[in-house]
Amino acid sequence: MENSFLFSTALEQTAYLLILGKMLLALVLGGIIGLERELKHKPVGVKTCAIIAVTTCVLTIVSIQAAEHYAQVSDNIRTDPMRLAAQVISGIGFLGAGVILHKKNDAISGLTTAAIIWAAAAIGVATGAGFIFDAIIATLMILIAIRISPIVQRYVRRKTYKTVSYTHLRAHETEADLVC
Repeated sequence: MENSFLFSTALEQTAYLLILGKMLLALVLGGIIGLERELKHKPVGVKTCAIIAVTTCVLTIVSIQAAEHYAQVSDNIRTDPMRLAAQVISGIGFLGAGVILHKKNDAISGLTTAAIIWAAAAIGVATGAGFIFDAIIATLMILIAIRISPIVQRYVRRKTYKTVSYTHLRAHETEADLVC
């Protein structure tokens, strides 16, 4: 009897450590994405992304555990553990919409910040569901995309400028005249 109690306690402790590990990983991954935004002085930083990632992680864990619990309680109760995660993603859209601004000159800002909010939520859901590799790879890819996009934009602008400049050459001008 005593051995079964100890074994049960050890299993519970392992489950708690797994939950703690998932939530800590969500905190770190969300914080990494938030740090990148904070370094660029954007409105959504470490705190916001970490909170979103941890919260969506815990909601996903609760959703999965609730589905498992109620499946054991009764054969008549069936739930979809990802249903709550789907609702989380929809709700995150409202947070994202709040950071998108339409300026007077018809410029729209905040789209990347809104996408980061959505990404932090997705990373939290993936971590909470146990898809650790997916969450880590997604975090790395998001960081790569954020870091590479300015380089690509500069390259495209430079190519566009050259194309526009060439079309405005007069008959007696050369490419060297444009450089000067």
